[in-house]
Amino acid sequence: MARQLALALALALLFSGSTLAMGEVADKQSAPEIFWVYAVVVACLSWGAGMLRWWLPLVVAAFASVASFGILVELNDPALGPAIRNELGPGYVAQAYLWTSGAVMVPLVITAWRRLAMRSRDSK
Repeated sequence: MARQLALALALALLFSGSTLAMGEVADKQSAPEIFWVYAVVVACLSWGAGMLRWWLPLVVAAFASVASFGILVELNDPALGPAIRNELGPGYVAQAYLWTSGAVMVPLVITAWRRLAMRSRDSK
């Protein structure tokens, strides 16, 4: 009985603390530098994967698009999006859109480049 009471109290404290801390949005968002580090990591992984097999950057693009989708959903949320724009400014939103498009496009470009290089090598 004491164990269930302690668990219930711990869960109540956990959830009540998270609802009290919902005042600001900016402290829960990633810094723009993290966006660019992520984009560089995706580009490097795509390059390395493309050197192994032409289709491996597509796997990187799939993971990058899932991560990008999460950020874009937050930015376009009717309740959260305006709060992010007000607190962090339009530069944050522009950088988020730039890195998400870059993180998805770079693996696709590398895939196309490797596939074309492979075709031209096979035709010779």
